[in-house]
Amino acid sequence: MKKVLTKLFPALLATVRNSVLFRRTVSGSISCYISAKSIFSGPLAQLEEYLTFNQIPDGLSCPLRYNFVLFRRWHQGDLYLIQTSHGQNILIDGGPSPQQIDMGLSQHLAFWDRNIDLMISTQPQADHLTGLVEVLQRYKVKRVLDPGVPYDSLVYNEWCQLIAEKNIQHDIATTGQEIDLGDGITMEVLNPQKVFFEGSSDDVDNNDIVLRLGWGEVSFLFTADIRTEAELELILQRANIESTVLKVAHHGSKTSTSPGFLAAVDPEIAIISVGEDNPFGHPSPQVVERLEEKLGQDNLYLTSQNGTIEFTTDGKSLWVKTGR
Repeated sequence: MKKVLTKLFPALLATVRNSVLFRRTVSGSISCYISAKSIFSGPLAQLEEYLTFNQIPDGLSCPLRYNFVLFRRWHQGDLYLIQTSHGQNILIDGGPSPQQIDMGLSQHLAFWDRNIDLMISTQPQADHLTGLVEVLQRYKVKRVLDPGVPYDSLVYNEWCQLIAEKNIQHDIATTGQEIDLGDGITMEVLNPQKVFFEGSSDDVDNNDIVLRLGWGEVSFLFTADIRTEAELELILQRANIESTVLKVAHHGSKTSTSPGFLAAVDPEIAIISVGEDNPFGHPSPQVVERLEEKLGQDNLYLTSQNGTIEFTTDGKSLWVKTGR
């Protein structure tokens, strides 16, 4: 073992505070751990000069340039925060609670940071959108992306109204779009298709935004609430869905994560965003069994069991932290 002097910036400090981070290689095995036993408590002017020692095995290093991806625990909803290596904040969905998103963002953004560079609503239903309306009211949002699916609800109408009132750049997602986040970090839009689903088992869900976030050898697939029809279309379109981490669609419902789709994605880790004791019976026991057979129990994370789940990557390796 050797001591490596590592400069930890604020977002990474929040990630490792009083916790253990498991360093996973892209092959999925746990190769080392970093235990953070102290946190910075001095004045802000000294923050960037704060240094901490971590025990790291010989031949391994801790990244100074990193991506941070947070899967936030909700009662029954979706929220994902991405912070890039050069300070961009990207928010995918906002969960069902304005109070919860305020608390969640305050825990992971510096108190002076009120900027969201890109905010994405994968679909217009309340369990994805309600928190984003709160963010529009309280933060400076530079750009929003949504699927443009026709929908009529109070929260969706408020979403559209606030975007217009604040003159925020509003883009409609469609397959083939690619967002360059710098440093080789890309976000690809894989769904909705150029022609919306009509007459499927659930047109709103099947027209959700599906995103693939990639940096080097590590990638994340965000599947929103798509169902088997949209999964099949992605396979038929030969979409770039193979990914290191799969955000399981529709809270692990039996409507999604078909065997063929799981084989095509070929993930090493899967996340199910699901509430404890939810009235919908999510996740489906069949889906959980399918995922465990593919990945093993240790590589399947549920927010209902593991709490908030955080990933840090340098584009080669993946560090995983859970709230429980």
